[in-house]
Amino acid sequence: MLRSSRSTSETLQSILHLGAEWLNVENGHLASIDMAEGTHVITEVGGPPSTIAQGNTTDLSTTYCRRVIARSRALAVENAPEQGWDGDPAYEEFELFTYLGSKVVVDGELYGTACFVDREPRAESVSDADAAALTLIARTIGQVLERKQHESDFRRTSARLEALFEGAPNMVNVHDSAGNLITPNPRLCEETGYEADELTQMKVWDLDEDIAPKDAQALWREMNPGDRHRREGTYRRKDGSPFPVEVDLRRLDLEGKTRFAVIARDITDRKQREQTRQKRRAKVEALYTATDRLLTAEDAEAVATRIHELQQEIFAYPLNAVDLVQDGHLVPKRATLEDDHQMPEAKSAEVGGQSFAARVHASGETAVIEDLGTLDNEIDYGDLQSAAGVPIGDHGVALIGQVGNDPFDPFDLRLLEILSAHAATVLDRIERRKSLLEERDLLDRIFETSPAAITVLDKEGEFLHASERAEDILGLEKDAVTDRTYNDPRWKITEPDGAPMPDEELPFTRVMDTGEPVRDIEHAIEWHDGSRRLLSVSGAPLRTADGALEGAVFHIDDITERALRRNEERFRKTFKNAAIGIAIGDEEGRVVESNPTLQAMMSYDEEDLRGRHFTEYTHPDDAEKEQAYFDELRAGTRDRYQIEKRYVRKDGTVFWGRLTVSRHEGNRVIGMVEDIDEQKRQEKELRAAKEEAERLNRMKSAFLANMSHEIRTPLTSIIGFSEAIGDEVAALSGNDNDGSLATLDQFAELIEQSGHRLLETLDAVLNFSRLEAGQMELSRERINLTEEAKETAKLFEPRAEEVGIELDAEASDPSIHTRADEGGVRIVLQNLLSNALKYTKEGGRVHVQVRTDDDDAVLEVEDTGIGMDPDRLSKLFEPFRQASEGTGREYEGTGLGLAMTKRAIEQMEGSIDVETEEGEGTCFTIRLPRADE
Repeated sequence: MLRSSRSTSETLQSILHLGAEWLNVENGHLASIDMAEGTHVITEVGGPPSTIAQGNTTDLSTTYCRRVIARSRALAVENAPEQGWDGDPAYEEFELFTYLGSKVVVDGELYGTACFVDREPRAESVSDADAAALTLIARTIGQVLERKQHESDFRRTSARLEALFEGAPNMVNVHDSAGNLITPNPRLCEETGYEADELTQMKVWDLDEDIAPKDAQALWREMNPGDRHRREGTYRRKDGSPFPVEVDLRRLDLEGKTRFAVIARDITDRKQREQTRQKRRAKVEALYTATDRLLTAEDAEAVATRIHELQQEIFAYPLNAVDLVQDGHLVPKRATLEDDHQMPEAKSAEVGGQSFAARVHASGETAVIEDLGTLDNEIDYGDLQSAAGVPIGDHGVALIGQVGNDPFDPFDLRLLEILSAHAATVLDRIERRKSLLEERDLLDRIFETSPAAITVLDKEGEFLHASERAEDILGLEKDAVTDRTYNDPRWKITEPDGAPMPDEELPFTRVMDTGEPVRDIEHAIEWHDGSRRLLSVSGAPLRTADGALEGAVFHIDDITERALRRNEERFRKTFKNAAIGIAIGDEEGRVVESNPTLQAMMSYDEEDLRGRHFTEYTHPDDAEKEQAYFDELRAGTRDRYQIEKRYVRKDGTVFWGRLTVSRHEGNRVIGMVEDIDEQKRQEKELRAAKEEAERLNRMKSAFLANMSHEIRTPLTSIIGFSEAIGDEVAALSGNDNDGSLATLDQFAELIEQSGHRLLETLDAVLNFSRLEAGQMELSRERINLTEEAKETAKLFEPRAEEVGIELDAEASDPSIHTRADEGGVRIVLQNLLSNALKYTKEGGRVHVQVRTDDDDAVLEVEDTGIGMDPDRLSKLFEPFRQASEGTGREYEGTGLGLAMTKRAIEQMEGSIDVETEEGEGTCFTIRLPRADE
């Protein structure tokens, strides 16, 4: 303990050292702080050498102490990074995980801080006792610094520190290098049962039986002042009972002597928890390793034996027993009572009775009873006082019991529940297997005597059994059948016509999916010899007692021969009554059989046709071609062929027929003949009519061309002379005959207008005729649609101004190009603008717009004219159609403009659409292929 003869520095170092031991940290030090200068100076150090040394001076702002002096209470940091100090200079500079500090005040003024630090995190949180001790240490240091002026206060503080040692919650002692116990604290005496003077007469290894004297002394010699050593040991109490401890050993230099401070904690509870965890882990491993043995049990007796063996391996209870249900009773199957205790009465208990096992079985839940004597029954339970039971499904109960009434470990009960559940699953499987085997035995007897083919499959689709008759139908011995599943690829299951059969359509799948019977499902299989058999399958589900599907049973009938007869009958009926001629021939091409329709076509009876080669009734010009096709069919390079050829009847007349020939059964072929003589006649007439129409169209075009020339020549002269008369009248105007000249001028103008109108009509008729006849070829060139639209609109501006109509043209881009014929585009523009001006009244507007839309160049011509009834749009583009027709019509024209416009647009691979409303106007939208820029 502290001595007054020590120097102040030694005293402070001892206090710091003792404080470090108390607080379980690596180092204690005292720092003086100059607030004006902002400096932090280490003045005393108690503990092993480290980076903290006496005289170290640092910036106050980089220390934990800056926080201490700003607080009214101590600062405790048990794990700096986890408490948010990982970016603080106090942690970054010194890398101290643990810091416990309190202010030191001397004569009422701040001196500095008492600090206790560690480079490792502190395992325990700072308790109220630790905080009180830290405050007391800081106060004691302050008093030591004042001891010259306050000697009495120092002695009082020393006494308090001694009291702190005396009241430590852990066992503390100090021993020398020889192992002699020098100073035990009261807690050590209390825990071991020794008096203090008894302990001071003992060696360390007398107290801690895990210490070997030589090893311990060698360790002590290697330790330097401040070094720390931790280990686990075993203290032995005065009564001889051992208990585990965790020991923290530190070397101290007190008053120039080597001493070792030992702080020990009782870790009995921790060791017990570790042992419990180890025992439980071992039980779990034993359970899951040993339960595999349950899977090999073949009957209930074997299951009971396995459960009992596992109970004995895993649990340490005197009683382990297994009762199984048998004939309405719980019958003990296995039971053991260890340690020579009296065995309970081992007899059967009625299911639903009052025995403990019966109650557990009835409840279906784990049950524990602490006093079996309290049960209201007359059963002798021997030395057993308490028991626990776990139901094994509906099959029985697993029991454990104790002679005393100590509580059962809940973990053991949970393991017993797992074991019982696993055993219940195994017993369920055994019962299902037994049930299936019993049913199979019954079915075996039925199978042996049944003339039908019967098979049984489990719910996985595996064959469990097949009757003797099934061997004949499936083409396999019974053992080979049960090695397959219902959809085994080796069956090569197909529809009757050979098409693949989906799995969901198979009889087994349909029964298991619907839980309902199926009847007469037909499909084909392939035998091992490659032959195909057609089966008719009917089946029904098999269910457990609780209604669950567990498989299916099927009745199988081989209908191959029946199907062949049915198909043959169907073929014969079709063959005889077919509306087309049918013949069956041999591989050489001779008729074997023919139907009445073919006989009627050929004017032969059946016997006349039989044996004839097909070339005998084929027109000579067609025989060679068909012979080549037939040779390819016979060689296998062709599966079928179809030709149109001429047939020669018995009377020598000829008719056209369409013949289709394909392979038939064996090496035979089948041919089907359709009489197309009328069709050929109609085709001939159509070709003649087409040729005549084309001839007349050429004559029409020639006539129009000639008429155009013959009319255009005098018409040009008429227009020329009318213009000349107009010019002469203009030259003679102003003389006395002005009235006559005016009349003459009017007549000349009428002649000129009529001539131009007639010329326009002639051009329109001629162009339309050329378009229809395909004589006007429209090329596909890259042209600027914007320029064409604006230039054409400019040509019509004088006419528009003359009748008082506003005409304008605009484009979204000055260079919108299309691939079209320049002349064709002009025809379209001129016809649409001419129509728009014709049907728009004075004061109206005609608007031309050019734009793009995806891959199209779009031209729109919109007017505010008379419009039309939308119902008439279907006839709008017909030739010679106008808004008004007949001799009294209001508007002039041939009615060919829009028809010619549509023809021209279609030849340029474009389209035209119309939107109109009567009295509101019309908008034509033309779409032409857009040319790449």
